[in-house]
Amino acid sequence: MRNPLDPTVMMAWNKGREAGKKEATEIFYEFLTGKMQTLTEIDGVGEKTAAKIRLHMLTELDNK
Repeated sequence: MRNPLDPTVMMAWNKGREAGKKEATEIFYEFLTGKMQTLTEIDGVGEKTAAKIRLHMLTELDNK
């Protein structure tokens, strides 16, 4: 078995970690986009309220 600190092993691990992070981020944003598009389907939420919620969510994500 190779040393886990071997540069080749670490490079492969980092590459896999970054690929997983990218995929998870894409899945999250697809989910969030879908939910933002359906806000007006909630009883009592009209276009104005949905727009406020969307703006709030996007602002919060931008601040992270």
